[in-house]
Amino acid sequence: METSDCFAYMRKGSEMIKLHTSGRQYKRMFYLNEQMNCIKWSSTNKRQSNSQRRSLRSCKLSPSFKNLRRITKSHIESTKLLITRLKDEASAFGKVINDLNIVCRIKFMNFIRNLQIKVCKDFHKSLSKTLIREHLCLGFPENPSKFIYNLSNIKLNNIEAEALSLGLKFHVPKTNTDRIDTEAQFESLFDQLKDLQSMNEEKKGWFKSKLVDIANQYFVSSTPKSNLLSREHLTALRNIKQNNEVMILRPDKGSGVVLMNKADYVTKMKQILDDQLRFKVNKSQKDLTDSTEKRINGMLRELLKRKMIGNSTYNDLKPRGSRLPHMYGLPKVHKHDVPLRPILSMINSPYHKVARWLAEKLEPVHRRLATYTLKDPFQFADRLNRTNVADKFMVSFDVTSLFTNIPLLETIDIICQNYDLLPLPAPEFKKLLLMCTTDVQFQFNNTIYRQIDSVAMGSPLGPILANIFMGSLENMVLKQTISKTTEYS
Repeated sequence: METSDCFAYMRKGSEMIKLHTSGRQYKRMFYLNEQMNCIKWSSTNKRQSNSQRRSLRSCKLSPSFKNLRRITKSHIESTKLLITRLKDEASAFGKVINDLNIVCRIKFMNFIRNLQIKVCKDFHKSLSKTLIREHLCLGFPENPSKFIYNLSNIKLNNIEAEALSLGLKFHVPKTNTDRIDTEAQFESLFDQLKDLQSMNEEKKGWFKSKLVDIANQYFVSSTPKSNLLSREHLTALRNIKQNNEVMILRPDKGSGVVLMNKADYVTKMKQILDDQLRFKVNKSQKDLTDSTEKRINGMLRELLKRKMIGNSTYNDLKPRGSRLPHMYGLPKVHKHDVPLRPILSMINSPYHKVARWLAEKLEPVHRRLATYTLKDPFQFADRLNRTNVADKFMVSFDVTSLFTNIPLLETIDIICQNYDLLPLPAPEFKKLLLMCTTDVQFQFNNTIYRQIDSVAMGSPLGPILANIFMGSLENMVLKQTISKTTEYS
C-alpha cells in the first residue's frame, strides 16, 4: 500500500504533496520513538550500540555506563521535543486527510499502521547487528578437569577445578586503578614519541596537554567491570596458592594448568642442574648483579666512545635496576614421566637488553646459515602442499634437549666467521656474545648457580643461536644427504 493509492480522488497537487509529507513525518516519528525506547533499554541493561559509542567518542567521553546514562538522558529529552514538533506538523495536515473519501481514508490509516510495523521491524533488525554486549555471558567448561594436569597429591573439588580451568592467562578485573602506574605509562608514551619531528612547539604542547586530559578522564570515568569468578572461586584459588607443597605451572606445550608436588618439581630441576658440564653452584652465593651491570655499562660506554654505537642505542641497551635471573621448569606433560624443560628468565636482568639487541643483529647470519629453518608449522604445511608426496615417506628427527646441548663457544666462533654481516667488529661482537651467554649467574630454589655452557631457553639469544648451529651442522655434515631428499626443513 502506497500513499499514491489515496490520491485518485484528489483534485489539487498541493494536497497530494501534503499527504506525502504527512506520511514521511509519521515514518520519522515512528523511527524516533523506537530509537528512544531502544536507548532507554540499552541504558537499563548496560548494553551499547556502535552509534552510542561513536557519540561518546565525539563528545570526548570514555565509554563508561555513567557517561552513557548522562548522554542518554540528554538524547531522550531532545528526541521527545522533536517527536512533539513532528506531531504538531502532522496534525496540521488533518484537514487534507478528513477531505478524503471514506475508502481512501481507511487505506491511508492502514498505510500508516503498516508503516509503523515496517519501521519497527527494520529498526530492530538493524539494531541486533550493532549491539555490543558489555558484560559477556561467559561460562565455565563442561568438564573443567580436562584442562588440568593434576600431578600432585591434592584432590580438587569442582569449585577449584572450575577456577583453574580458565588457565593462567585469565585475569580478574582490577577494582582500583593505580594512578602512579597509569601516569607512568602516559609519560612513557610521550617519551617514546618526543623524538618524532613535531609541526611546531605549540602543537607539541597541545599534544602533551591532551594526554594529561585523557589520563585524568580515565581516572574519573571508570567502567564497571563484572567478574566471572565468585567469592568461592577466589577463595579456592587463594588456598591453592598458599599451599607451599604444590606448584602451579603451565605445560611446556599447549594450554592448561599443571599441578605438581613441589618436592617432585625441585628433584627434577636439580637433576638438570647437577650437570657439571653446564651448570655450577656459586660457592660464594653472592649476588653479583650490580657488578655485572657495571661491567656491561662499561663495555657499552667504550663502544660509544669509539663511535661503534650511537647515543640512542647506548641509552636503549644500558641496564638499570637489574635483578638476578631465575631458572624454572615447564612440565612436558606429553612425554613419559613428565620431564621438565629448563627456562632461564632473563627479563630485567643485566643481560636482557643487550641479548635482545644481539639477537636482532644476528638475523643476517641466521638467514645465511640456517637455510632450512621454518618460521612456523604453516610454512611447513605450505611446502607440503606444493610437493608431490606420492610414493614418498616422511621422517622426523628430534634433537634431545636441543638448547642445553648446543656448544656455545663453537657457535660463537661460527658467527664471528661471518664478520661481514656483523654490525660491530668481530672481536667486540664476540665479547658481547660471551658476556650475555657464558658464566651467567642465576637463582633456583634460593641457591645461586652459574651457567658455564649451552644456550639458555628463555634468553632472547637462545632460539637464534640454536638455529645457527643446527644450520651450520646441516651444511657441513648433511649437505649430500639433504640434496637427495625431495623436501628438507
